[in-house]
Amino acid sequence: MLFASIIVDISVKQLDRPFTYIIPDKLKDIEEGTCVRVPFGRGNRLIEGYVIDIMDETTYDTSKDNFKLKEIHSIVKDKVKVEERLIKTAAFIRKTTGSTMNAAMKVVMPVKMNVKFKEEKILSCDISSDTFKDAYATAVRRKYSAQLKVFNAINSESKILDFKKGVNYKSFREKYDLANSTLKALSDKGVIRLESYNVLRNPYENLEREDNNILLNDEQNEVKDSILEEYDRGDLRPALIHGVTGSGKTAVYIELIKEMINRGKTAILLIPEIALTLQNLKRFNNEFGDKCSVIHSKLSHGERFDRFEAVKRGEIKVMIGPRSALFTPFQNIGIIIIDEEHETGYRSETTPKYHAIEVAEYIAKTENAKLVLGSATPSVKSYRNAVDGKYTYHSLMKRAFSSAVLPRVQVVDMREELKNYNRSIFSNELKRLMNEKLAKGEQIMLFINR
Repeated sequence: MLFASIIVDISVKQLDRPFTYIIPDKLKDIEEGTCVRVPFGRGNRLIEGYVIDIMDETTYDTSKDNFKLKEIHSIVKDKVKVEERLIKTAAFIRKTTGSTMNAAMKVVMPVKMNVKFKEEKILSCDISSDTFKDAYATAVRRKYSAQLKVFNAINSESKILDFKKGVNYKSFREKYDLANSTLKALSDKGVIRLESYNVLRNPYENLEREDNNILLNDEQNEVKDSILEEYDRGDLRPALIHGVTGSGKTAVYIELIKEMINRGKTAILLIPEIALTLQNLKRFNNEFGDKCSVIHSKLSHGERFDRFEAVKRGEIKVMIGPRSALFTPFQNIGIIIIDEEHETGYRSETTPKYHAIEVAEYIAKTENAKLVLGSATPSVKSYRNAVDGKYTYHSLMKRAFSSAVLPRVQVVDMREELKNYNRSIFSNELKRLMNEKLAKGEQIMLFINR
């Protein structure tokens, strides 16, 4: 007998409370992440849930006569939800890191907490001018000074804008020092209208945009076109862009994402640290505007909640951020780009200790998306994968926006220095060059690794 651990409420708060069901023989092919219907509660109403674990034993004593575990009713077919993909990703992380499913789920699932939508009110007055005059006359006759203050404010405001379209309630009230109770009383009488609506928090909504037209050079165009050709012919091997510093890798990323959005796809760009987020967002904001956003741990719970809500509404097509951006609840992912792929920040230092590149490869494979890795100094593993043909290889060896010549780099084997009786921490070549520069009155910078 097989058993399934099923969650029926997708939230971090509820992950510690899965329910155990029996997997009937007809559903033996169920796997982690599958969306199923299960009988729930005393009335056995059918609800949807997600399989997070499959077990061949349970803590329940199945030999007892009063054994009450229920069976899974059916699999929900033709309904691939974002949650299903994320749960399958969690199962992949569990298998590859040896963590628990619970720990993996808390990494990949968008945090669902008691976060309220940000609410804004709109105040409008769309009654006829005659009705407005009658209400105004009544307020004058009865000496309703507070109401007269509102009428005068509306008259003053309507000279600037059409008050029928409405104004921000809070701004209008504070501007004219109006009382909430007075506005509510006029709303109850039908003189004015108060309407509330939810707005999504966006910490970067006022980010300035610059007019930067991206023109790729021949080398950049060749890389972009070859990656798109691979995607179009179904070659979904990860692509490694080996581009020297200043070769314009980011411009290639932008053009690749632009092409994917034109095809109705969504895109994820991973960067190694939060400090680079704003810098990247400014460049991408010029191209994609409000379709582009960021996610990282420094955002408030409300901001993170609203960013994911905007994703679910289809308002955001591009997400930028460190490792956590990989779990954006996108539909129809077309491309995942990992910039500076050699950085150690892509490996989680806390349990589960997953590597973002491995998880990105899994997501790209299951979503039929293209994974692009970029670096001026690729990791040995990625470079080897490119040499072996597991990745496709693309190089950018010219500076894109500068005529500067790449520096000459020299590697010195200190073992050979030791054989030549040089026991200092500096090689003979380094000492020679340092003396040469000092003699010219020039300056030197020495970097050590810690």
